[in-house]
Amino acid sequence: MHPTSDPSLEEILLSHCFTDPPLVEHKRLKPEVFTLPKHRSLYDTLLKLRQQGEPLTADAVAMEDADLQEVAKKLSLRRLGNVTSKTVIRKLLDMHQRRTMQDIAAHLNEAATASDDPEASMSEQLTRLMAQEDSGEVTERHVGDIEELVGIIEWRANNPGCIRGIPTGFPKLDKLIDGLHPGMMALAGRTSDGKSSLSMNISINVAEHLLETKDTRAIYYGSYEMNFIDMQLRMAAAKSGYDISLGGLTNKQKDLLTAALMSIRKLNIILDDKAHPNLDYVVNRLRKIHREKKLAMAVLDYAQLIRYQKSKGDRVGDLDMVSKTIQGLSRELDIPIIAVVMLRRPEKQFDKKLGKMIIPPPHTSDIKGCGSFEEDSQTVLMIYRDMEDNTKLIVGKNRRGPRDKEIDLAYAAPIFRFAEK
Repeated sequence: MHPTSDPSLEEILLSHCFTDPPLVEHKRLKPEVFTLPKHRSLYDTLLKLRQQGEPLTADAVAMEDADLQEVAKKLSLRRLGNVTSKTVIRKLLDMHQRRTMQDIAAHLNEAATASDDPEASMSEQLTRLMAQEDSGEVTERHVGDIEELVGIIEWRANNPGCIRGIPTGFPKLDKLIDGLHPGMMALAGRTSDGKSSLSMNISINVAEHLLETKDTRAIYYGSYEMNFIDMQLRMAAAKSGYDISLGGLTNKQKDLLTAALMSIRKLNIILDDKAHPNLDYVVNRLRKIHREKKLAMAVLDYAQLIRYQKSKGDRVGDLDMVSKTIQGLSRELDIPIIAVVMLRRPEKQFDKKLGKMIIPPPHTSDIKGCGSFEEDSQTVLMIYRDMEDNTKLIVGKNRRGPRDKEIDLAYAAPIFRFAEK
């Protein structure tokens, strides 16, 4: 049995703090590490004194809180053995995590019998547990740490015209956005404009690139409105170039489909067809897959179908939380996440110059339900199909290059395939 608390170790750590004041501000230390109230109060006081620039002495502690005078005097005069503060911190953090696990287990046990939504409760607690892994992350760096920047500049100088990100398989797009980089990308379109097809084309292209370069990372493709078989049929149609819905396969078409299926089978794409998942489910799935297989990218099709389990009936607020969580997750996992989103239906307008009715091109503000998907994304791509079915990809937002650029596309809807013109 592993212990979940040890007051004597807490005393040793607090004694170290008196002799080594910077230890109080250790990046992984926090009040919750201490189980005894007096130890937690003493740590809080030492931290306060340290932040104020005061000396860490028993007298200084007593000035802040007279009730702590006795324990502070005892620990400040304590002789320390050969146990290092690093070892003590590691052991106390381990115990703290075990207490957290016990607490979560108790909540899960309660949810099993009393919760109205046990799935949401379970997801919430598992998210809380996995968050413990990131408690020691260091995010601050000095502005003078430029080694990585120098490396990027040298690479640019030696590789003119090349992209640094993951290639999407669409060269003109890659040139504009420098390929796929960690962060959230919004891929937007109106109903039946081909949002899912384009996101799937990109996923297949990236998976083939990873296969060619012997990169073993996986791609997560979450389709929250299509089932597993429909996704596979679309992938097979896109790869083979054959409209499966027509039927009546010739021998040549059978060979094309067989070859397409065999090539798809080699791709490291994980399909998820859970309908209307909640936000915790999506976060937990991506974290789990990333831990086990390492992710190169993820696609969420489409993001507005993700439910916020703590909803208070404010749809805009719910989608804001979904968007910001996806953005944070992309940074945490250090991968690009493509959030497929719906655009509002446009009203046809009469164009005086053309002398006819037109469907106006979309703007980033047309993203349905919530403006956060535009604000939180590094890149916003919008599919535009006019009344003659001419198709363009509009780069509405681009933090790595020019914006408001258009790429002419050919869209073969029956086989779910896009290509640049």
